[in-house]
Amino acid sequence: MDETERKLFRQITETMEKDIHPGLSKLKWSSKGILENFVRLNRRVAEEVFKKIKMFKTNTDKIE
Repeated sequence: MDETERKLFRQITETMEKDIHPGLSKLKWSSKGILENFVRLNRRVAEEVFKKIKMFKTNTDKIE
C-alpha cells in the first residue's frame, strides 16, 4: 500500500482502532455480555472496512 492509499484509508483505520481500543484497555472481560457485545461491534466494523477495501480494489482494477 503506497502513501496515497494510506491517506485514503486513514479515517477508516482510525475509526476501527477507536472501536477496538476499549477491548484492549478498558473493558473487563469477566463482565457479563461484554465479550459478545465487543465481538459483535467489531465484526460489524471489520465487515464495513472489508467492503470498502474490496470496492476500492475492484475499482482500482477497473481503472488499470
